[in-house]
Amino acid sequence: MILHSFSSVEWEAWGLSGRPLIRDDMPVLIDEDLCFEDAEGPRPTVAMNQWLRELPVSGAPSPKT
Repeated sequence: MILHSFSSVEWEAWGLSGRPLIRDDMPVLIDEDLCFEDAEGPRPTVAMNQWLRELPVSGAPSPKT
């Protein structure tokens, strides 16, 4: 598993309609094969990433929480 810090640098080149809502330096977990789902469906990293994204609005606003 890879722990990466999100960065929105050059997000305009990603083909999105707007800036991502994920804040910069938000931790993101990625499986070593860079996939978030397989034949069985979403992997555990998907649930962990959702939990990490919800921390700031659930009472843990500090990036070091």
